[in-house]
Order: sequence, then C-alpha cells, then structure tokens
Amino acid sequence: MSAEPHFIAPETTELSELLPAYDIQAFIAKGGMGAVYLAKQKSLDRSVAIKILPREFGEDKEFRKQFEAEAKAMAKLNHPNLIGVYDFGEVDGMPYIVMEYVAGKSLYYSAYNKVIDQSEACRLVLGICEGLAHAHEAGILHRDIKPANILLDSKANPKIGDFGLARAVESREREGIVFGTPGYTAPEVLKDPHSVGKRSDIFSTGVILYELLTGELPGKTYVPASQKMKVNPRFDRIIRRATHPSPTLRYADGAAMAAELKPLLEALNKPSSTDGVTPTPAAPKPVNTIKEAEREQKKRPSPPQVIIPQGNPWALLRNLVIIVLLLAAIFGMIKANKWKKDDNARKEREHQQEQNLKKQEDLAKAEAARIVARNNPSPPIITPGTIPGPPDPPVPPKPEEPLEALARLKSDLADGERGEFPPGTEERGSNRLFFVETPMNWQDAAAFAEDHGGFLATCPTDPDSNWLSSKIPNNLTIWLGGGAIGRTDWGWVDGNPWTQRQPSISTGTSAALTSLGTIKARPPGQEMPFFIQWHMDGTNPGSLATQLTRTRESLATPTPTYPPGSFTFESRRYLLVARRNTWTGANSLAQLAEGQLAVPSDPAETSFLQALINESLPAGQAAWIGGLHNGRAWAWTTGEPWAAASWAPGSPDGDEKTDSGLRLVSGENGGWDDADPNDENSTVGLLIEWSKDSTTKSDPASGANSSGELARLRKIGSDALGAKTDDYRKELFANGKSFKWDLDFWHRSLPSGTKATLKPGVDKMKELVREDGSVPGNIPRSGMPLEAAKFLDSYLAKQKGIHSKFLAEIERLRLAYLNRLAESRATLEDRGLKGQVQALENEINGCGRNASDFYDHFNGSSLPAPDRDF
Repeated sequence: MSAEPHFIAPETTELSELLPAYDIQAFIAKGGMGAVYLAKQKSLDRSVAIKILPREFGEDKEFRKQFEAEAKAMAKLNHPNLIGVYDFGEVDGMPYIVMEYVAGKSLYYSAYNKVIDQSEACRLVLGICEGLAHAHEAGILHRDIKPANILLDSKANPKIGDFGLARAVESREREGIVFGTPGYTAPEVLKDPHSVGKRSDIFSTGVILYELLTGELPGKTYVPASQKMKVNPRFDRIIRRATHPSPTLRYADGAAMAAELKPLLEALNKPSSTDGVTPTPAAPKPVNTIKEAEREQKKRPSPPQVIIPQGNPWALLRNLVIIVLLLAAIFGMIKANKWKKDDNARKEREHQQEQNLKKQEDLAKAEAARIVARNNPSPPIITPGTIPGPPDPPVPPKPEEPLEALARLKSDLADGERGEFPPGTEERGSNRLFFVETPMNWQDAAAFAEDHGGFLATCPTDPDSNWLSSKIPNNLTIWLGGGAIGRTDWGWVDGNPWTQRQPSISTGTSAALTSLGTIKARPPGQEMPFFIQWHMDGTNPGSLATQLTRTRESLATPTPTYPPGSFTFESRRYLLVARRNTWTGANSLAQLAEGQLAVPSDPAETSFLQALINESLPAGQAAWIGGLHNGRAWAWTTGEPWAAASWAPGSPDGDEKTDSGLRLVSGENGGWDDADPNDENSTVGLLIEWSKDSTTKSDPASGANSSGELARLRKIGSDALGAKTDDYRKELFANGKSFKWDLDFWHRSLPSGTKATLKPGVDKMKELVREDGSVPGNIPRSGMPLEAAKFLDSYLAKQKGIHSKFLAEIERLRLAYLNRLAESRATLEDRGLKGQVQALENEINGCGRNASDFYDHFNGSSLPAPDRDF
C-alpha cells in the first residue's frame, strides 16, 4: 500500500447497488482513508452513516483480520459519548463499516479558533474522557483523537467517532507510519508509531482541552492556559499532566482524567462560582456555549484576500516595515500602560501593608500597657480639671491557628476520639486528612502522625492519588504512608496492597506524591510536608504496633509483609523506627515483630547500615543496635562473632558498666558508640533486623566460628538462596496474574448472554488462584468451557516449568556451595585448625543430598512448591 491510498469514492447510486440493504441518501465527506455516506437502513428504518475504505486495505489480509476483530469489539461498546457501530463487511473489495448517524457538526467546525466557556469546555472534554474510558476498558484505542473526530449531537453532547479501524498495517514498503494528526499526536508516537496506547489518546484529549480554553494549540514553549485566559488554575495541572512528554507521567486512561474533571466541573457550575471566562486584552472574545460559537461562526465574514503587488517589491517592503513599526509602537504603549498599572497596584499594596503593620504595632503596645497596669495596680492620678477617659475596649482573642488546634486535640485524637478536627481538615469518605506544612523526614513525619492518632496518608488507587494531589499546594511534594517492603515491592502503612506503578528503589525507600499526582521514591532523610489521615471509626491501621504485628503474623507465610520503608540488604530486612526508648525497650519492640536489634557483624553489613543511618538521620543522631557490654567484652545479642569493629572516632569513651549499650551514630564522624542503655535520650530511634543469621554462640576453646569463615560462607549461601527464592516467587506470582488477566479478557469478549452464564465459574477460577500466584492443579473442570480449560492447562504447564527451573537452580547452588566448603576445609586442614575443620564437615553433611535438603538446611522449612503453601 502507498502511504496515502488514492481513493475514488463510489457514487451514491453505485453504492446503493452494492449495499441493497441500505438506501444511500447523500455523500457526506471524503478523505484519503475513505468516504462517508448518509444512508437509511431499510430493515429498521433508521439513519446510519456508512464509511467505505479503499480497496488497498481490503487486499491486505492482516488488515482485514485486524479490521474484523476491532469492529466486533467496537460493536459491543455502548456509551452515550461513543458513536455506535452496527455492522461491517466488504463489498467489491472495499471494507465498510455501518455506524450511528449523528445529525450534527464536528467540534472542529463549532470551536475552531474560538475560546469556549471554561465550564462548557470542561463538560465537553469530560464527555470525551468518559467515552474513552469505556473504550479503554474494552482494550480499544482511538489513535486519532482530534476535534474533527468529535461530533456534537443536537444537545451539543460530544460523541467520539472514526476510531482507528482503518489504521495502516506495517509492511516493508511503509516505513515511519504515524498514527494521529500533527498537533494532537503524542511525542512518543512520532518517534515510534507502534508505541501508541491509552496514554496517547490522553495526550490528544489534553491538547483539545487546552485548545477549547485558549482558542489555540499549545506552542513549543508551553504556556499555562490560565496565563492566556482567565480560567480556573486547576485546568493547568490537568492539562500539564495529560500532555506530559513522558507517557508514564500522564493519566493512565480516560477514567483517570475524568475523575479529575468531574469535581472541577461541579465547582465551576456552583451558583457561587466566580470562575467566569474573561479574556485577556490580547485574547479572542470568548463565547459561552458551543451553540453560540456556531452562531458566531456563521456571522463571521470570510477573511479578506491579501493581494501582493507584483510590480513594485520595494513598496511592499516599505509597507511591511511601516506595519512592523506601528505594531511595535502599539505593543510598547500597551506594555507601558500595563507597567504603570502594575506599579500603582504595587505601591497601593505596600501602603496597605504599612498601615496594617502600624495597626498591629499599636495593638501590641496597648496590650503590653494593659498587662503592666494589671500586674502593677495603682490608683489613677487625676489632675485638677481633668476627667478620666473611658477604659480601653477589650481586644478580641486571636483566632486559633490550624496547627494550634491540632496540638490542642492531640490527646483526644490519639485516644480515637473523632468529634473535632483542626480547621482545614479535608473529608474523603470515612477518612479525614489534615495538611501539616512543617517539613520533616519520613520517620519523624510518621511518628508525628501516630502521636496525633493517625498515620501518613495513603493512596492505594489512582483516584486517591489524583484527589490528594489536587490538595497539595503547587510545586510541592509530600510524604505518603508507603514505602519499600522488599527489593522491588512496595506497600502502604495501613495494610492496603500496592496496586499503582512501583517507583524505583534506587532513588529512595519512602513514597512521596507530587502536586502533579506522580508517586515517587525519595530517601527518608529528606524533609517534606505531609498529610495526617484518620479513620472515623477511631482505629489506626497505620500505627507502628499494628504494622509490626502484621509482620510477625506473616513471617511464616510465603510472602512476609514487612513494614513500608524497610531496607533490604542481601537476604535481610531492616527498619529504622523513630521512637525514643531505652535499649531494653527498643529490644522489646524489635522482638514484638519477631525481629532483633540490628547486628552489623561483618564489614559489608556494617557499611550498609552506616549508609542507611546517614541517609535517614541528621548528622550526630543515633539509633540503638544489638550490641551490649557484658562486663568482660562487647558481644552481639544474636551470638554472632564479634569479628570486626567500626567505632566512631574516639569511641568507646564511657564507663563500661554505665555506658554498656551500643548505638549507631550518623554523619561523617559516625560509627559505633557506647551509651547508657537506660537513657532514652541517647538515641532518636532503633534499627530492627529480620534475618536468618546464625545464633550459635562461638566456642573459643574449639575455635569453631572464631575466624568467621563458616559464618562468611553461610552468609554467601543464604544470600544466593534468598535471591533465587525471591525470583521464583515473582515468576510464580506473575504467572498467576497473567492467568487471571487472560481469563478476564476472554470472558469480556463473549456475547452478553454467555458472559452472564459463565461469570460465576470464571470468578471462582480466579478466586482459587492463591495469593502467591500459584494456580492449583485440582480446579474442578466440570462444565468448564473448552477455551477456559485451555487457558488453565497452558498456565499450569508454565507453572510447572517455573518450578522445575527453580529446582535446577537450587541444585546448582548446592553443588557450588559444597565446592566452596571443601576448598575452605582443605585450607583449614593445612593450617591445623581442627575445630574449624570439624565445623565445616558438619556444614557439608547438613547440606543433604538434593535441593530440598539444601533449602531446608538454610531456611528450616520445605522447599516452595506451587501445589502447597510455602
């Protein structure tokens, strides 16, 4: 096919003969990609629109296959903002599609180069988004959203038409094909036409919203709509997100953008709203509705033709110079007038500020005088001929600031009382949220929220993050109650699962939200404002104790739930808790979650924990770790060998009996430091560790473990095994997720009656998939459709392959570990270290004869398998 097929549209009489079921009444329009006709469907006596495509498309087998699939999918759509599809087929080699006929004009005709009232523009684009949301949910893309493809019915409701059914199919002769229209096409599609997706449709919709509000397309240098026209500034954030150059930072689909526009439209339509559209002097005159826009279009005279004189080019150049000079002079006068007005306004503001400041000073002086008089009473001195004046009027009490109210309500909120909240508290369902503008690091912010009976705000869904971001002051980023819970996984402090895009842990382990609605990862040591979230029932699912309880109860499951904000190093997890406590209290808190105070028993772990504490706490602050002086020497609470030390400069520097607790100090001069374990002000928190590090105490007499050789080798083996197990669990989970997704997609494609009949069985199949993603092999097959059974068999086979690969990798790991042990044993034998040789012999025997024995040796549990719990 050529890039632009040369298409000769058939005559109406010819088409009537080709399609005898339709009475072709009129020719509507033609383009390089087809022609559209008005027709009447004889059998149903209804008006329809028929689009005929070029024969070149009909000759392409791949296109015909795709055309048929998309036409069938679109025919199942039913939404007031989508043009319905009734039928499709091929006649005389030309594909055709029969659609709903809309007796109206396109948005292009009605709004081109005109400014539309902001409420009307919001209504139109909301309708477009809702139509796209319905199509996106069914997996259908438009690929060419633009005003010409938006029709307006008799009530000016938008209806999206001309979906990308006729998109070009890639072939060797057609390189660099771009879906869309210049000015409306997303940048990633211009670079790679095959990257078109839901977010590409969102980009085009954002351009339309900008065009309706300003009368023009966005320029290369983006200027917010509110700077061109007097429109609500909330449009700027919505447009900027919808048209963001990076697809991942746009709204995910039509539903997400519609969720932002609905509350804005409600606000604009309130009777008290003052958000009218008054243009700037340089802007075109706005109109209130689409109907008025169309009437203005009809009244507008055609633009005069510009005739360029042919005989005298110098006259033309002279005229152009005069015009440029006149425009410059006019522009200069306008700017000068504006500068003068701005200067007068500035002087007026400064004068008003001076007057307000003087009034405040006078009030302060009067109040100070009254306080002095009250504290030092003396009889009034009345000179002859004078009469005492009236007493000073009472000074009204100063209004309570929101943070002052929060401090006053602290104990009530902490006790679960929800009768009163500080001024400015936002309401969302059964939750209340309050903005704390004071920047804090993530740990301090979490502790502050809990001290006031709540937790850092969470955003488990896109609508939640969209709503909360609309409450953030411009250009600010806030902390969220979410963070890393593993190498790549994220979670929320209230126990909700993380369903949004997971940020990269390489940029931090704590979740933050921008005013554009993007969730990012940030180092917990940064200081940012935050929202406190309260449940109206008085519970606090985000409290530290609740999080640690969830962790304790999950440790025996296949996927332990660590508190958000946890750090991962090899096979260990760590959590920094910002709670002042004694060493004993800190140790008890760690044990509550079946963890321990962190033990940096080797140089690598020591370096990691030092970097963690430096990233999370200001220099000079410290956290308790699991070391104590027993009166003879320093020792780890886990019994791991004290093989190396990393003391801060000048430490230890206290009395061994008094300063017998170990803390980790942050900063350039940080490191281990001795401190009084009973002094809760010695630290600002504690470090909890969850690991399977050895708890066997060393025996100096035998020499076993004294060199740390066995501990070193076990650590290597444990880390490698942990990494393989994590990879296996991720593959298993992804397989189960894909199974449910494919099952859903197949179910949605069924006819309505069949879909309703099979829904209980499909739901039951999805429910049987375990939390770890494993698909049970004993799912009942009685009455199961053949297609669903094929899905099940396919994914069971994939699952079996994943497990077989895992077994093979564990066996290779076991053999490599045994080889390392044998090498170390030979070295120790040469040195005559019999005690350590025996320890290595015991370890070799403990590894067993197969992968299952090896896994059980390190983890104390059976090897994970998809047909049973981990």
